[in-house]
Amino acid sequence: EFILHRKNDLSEIEINALIEMELIDDNFLESQNAALLINTDKTICILINGLDHIKIQVVGNNDIKGLYEIGNEIDDILESNLEYAFDKDLGYLTTCPVNVGTGLKVTNTIHIPSIEKLKQVDDYYKIAHKIGVNFKGVYGKTKSILGSLYTISNSIMLGRSESNIIQSVESMSNDLSKREYESREVLKNLEKIREKVDIFILDPPYEAELYEQAFRKIRQLELLSENGIIVAEHEKRRDFPDEMEGFHKIKDRKYGHIILSLYGYPDKG
Repeated sequence: EFILHRKNDLSEIEINALIEMELIDDNFLESQNAALLINTDKTICILINGLDHIKIQVVGNNDIKGLYEIGNEIDDILESNLEYAFDKDLGYLTTCPVNVGTGLKVTNTIHIPSIEKLKQVDDYYKIAHKIGVNFKGVYGKTKSILGSLYTISNSIMLGRSESNIIQSVESMSNDLSKREYESREVLKNLEKIREKVDIFILDPPYEAELYEQAFRKIRQLELLSENGIIVAEHEKRRDFPDEMEGFHKIKDRKYGHIILSLYGYPDKG
């Protein structure tokens, strides 16, 4: 069930609530003939006469493909009754050139406090750029994100299929979720330690990218004693650097397809 709200009939409180839910923006507010159709639980919103004549928004948790299917079904119903501006080469023609193509914008919000603590957020800015995804904080600037909340969204629509757009946002979202879980485990275990340690042994799983996180946290919390060593067990095919998070590699010891890389403070090499 949908309810039609004309912009000029909305109260200030209703407008502020819709802005806070990110269902309307300045383009909608500046339009003289804007309106919106919204369902009772406010998970589906159709903007009319905003930046574009029609904008379909579907909001939910953790099911990007499912949300897309709901929006696509609504789109099919509207397109069967309305004539869209469409070019066989370019796709859907929108007011904003950035949206030309599929016209599909997929955005996911994720909470990553542990990745922030381990100072790994910058890695994902680089990854996002490579795969055509926008990655940014919800509140605040790049170096001071409030609440550790970030959004992941596709940066372009032209020349990409809907499935490719969804896959790119899902892929980065899943990778961040996995890394956040692993980072929380690293922090939880290391923060239990209350005194300096002589030997840290970092063992499998080999595939998890936990080594750098562990080294960084050991350094931050100053957990290694003055003459202590870190023993990192890893597969032979993976090379470990001579320097890692302020620790110096002392030596490698090979045992079949396994290598033990020993690290200490720089003056202990």
